[in-house]
Amino acid sequence: MTLRSWWNREKYVAIHAQTWRFRVVKYIVLIAIAVGVYQSFGGYAVLWVFGVLLVLALAMHFFYRCMTKAWTESWGGYKKLDLPKE
Repeated sequence: MTLRSWWNREKYVAIHAQTWRFRVVKYIVLIAIAVGVYQSFGGYAVLWVFGVLLVLALAMHFFYRCMTKAWTESWGGYKKLDLPKE
């Protein structure tokens, strides 16, 4: 698999794996967390919390990528997508 085909597959999964409703709810929750943390602890705490969330999101991404054999099989909450040809 070339770097270009790998990148295109990852981009396709990132764009198509979540429904628009899930994304809307996700960003509403993230904004609510940011506002709550900012009001309670300040701007530095918001950066710290979102840094931790970024690390956890990347860990979950790579865990799911491993368990789905590079997005080619269904597993857990992920349903197999019809991936573009390489």
